[in-house]
Amino acid sequence: MAYTFDGSTKRITLPTGMVTLNLVDLHSRWKEWILAGNAECLLAFSTVGGEITEIPLYLFMQNGWLIVPQSANHTLTVTNGILVGQGGADPFTDPAGSYKIRINRQVPGIAIGYSTTGGSSGPTAAEIAAAVRLELSTEMARVDAAVSTRATIADVFAAA
Repeated sequence: MAYTFDGSTKRITLPTGMVTLNLVDLHSRWKEWILAGNAECLLAFSTVGGEITEIPLYLFMQNGWLIVPQSANHTLTVTNGILVGQGGADPFTDPAGSYKIRINRQVPGIAIGYSTTGGSSGPTAAEIAAAVRLELSTEMARVDAAVSTRATIADVFAAA
């Protein structure tokens, strides 16, 4: 199905009959439209993700662009990514006429995990302490004064 991109009004109109908006497809068709001689128009989207299939596509509307659903009573399902309006606003605007349109956003799930066991792990506290002592052993050997954590202010002035 063909989208209608209008750079002068900054509107992306969805075709008649479209009840599922695939964000990956929308972004791809928009890039094709830009490359087909519309590069003078302000960018409609900025993106994050989508290059690796495990990371969902995040489309951020910008420069006043909005999406116009088809002119019919329907539920529009948004799939394959997350669509964010400029400044967090609604990325959709109503078509001309009086229609009941519901937007169903299917938010992709993404799980980020980490392991605290197995695999490569960092050094233990004891290993770090041993490495620090080894590194400082030459310097510490040159210290010829007794060092105590029990010194008082009187001890400091008496030594001077």
